[in-house]
Amino acid sequence: DGIRALSLLWVISGHCLATWSTIGFTNPIMVLPPYGVTAAVVGQLFFSARFAVDSFLLLSGFLLVINVVKRCREFELRKGRMPSLWEWMPALFGLRVIRILPMYTA
Repeated sequence: DGIRALSLLWVISGHCLATWSTIGFTNPIMVLPPYGVTAAVVGQLFFSARFAVDSFLLLSGFLLVINVVKRCREFELRKGRMPSLWEWMPALFGLRVIRILPMYTA
């Protein structure tokens, strides 16, 4: 989860920089090449946030698959067989709703 949090911070900072660049600058020399922030490699990494979004989605999908595999193995140890799609899919969506719904109600 720590790498995913860093990826999320990268997404947020990249989008903030992109928004900041569309609003306008008081001094464009501070941001644009050859002397600005985007002239350095670090500035270019933050400005290219599309890689950050890809890494965040990749890590989120990986963690989701790991969680599903872990739950299927636990089910198999308890029942002696692999669960069918209709047995684990409602529980998976239910847990996602329980996790995400409080953000929308707040």
